[in-house]
This record gives sequence, C-alpha cells and structure tokens, in this order.
Amino acid sequence: MPHVFGACPFYDKGLYFAVDGHIRACSNSTVRLANMDDSDPISRAYESPLICNRLRLTQETVGEPCRSCQKWEKCRGGCRATVEGMGDPFAGYPLCPLAHLSAA
Repeated sequence: MPHVFGACPFYDKGLYFAVDGHIRACSNSTVRLANMDDSDPISRAYESPLICNRLRLTQETVGEPCRSCQKWEKCRGGCRATVEGMGDPFAGYPLCPLAHLSAA
C-alpha cells in the first residue's frame, strides 16, 4: 500500500481503536499504544514513542529510498506501520514502487 497520491491519514493524526479495546496507530500496526481502560488513553497513545518518532520523522531523518525521493511531501515515507514492524522507525519504505522504477 504505497501512498504515492497522498500520505496515510493515520500517519500522525489518526488512531485506530481495535474491537479488543487497544489503541494502535493504524489497523496495520502491531504496536499497542494504549488501552481504553487506561486513564487518559488518548494522551497515552499520542505520547507513545511510536507517535513521537512519527512526529520527528522528516525527509532529512528518514532512510533511503525516501530521503532522496522527490515525492516525499506526497507520501511521507509510505506505510510507516510496515517500516516500524521491520524494526527501524526511521528507515525508508523498502516496498516503494517508485524506488524500484527509478532503479531499473
């Protein structure tokens, strides 16, 4: 799911409320940010390391292929949940079709 026509709306402004009561950054993320039973779960989610890393992510801090991509302002690094699941929240999006087209 490359976001070549616009950044994911869950990038830094949305939260996903799972049916089990957990709050995640999006439906694709496996990281639980908070639980609805927590006191002030929304603040806890937005103050989580995952969301804080997303807010610090810029084209200068992201890895390749995103760092040198002219479409950064459109997609802002593709699916961040996929990248975060690979272990480095500042890594570039390795599944980007634009990067693969320019490498060919």
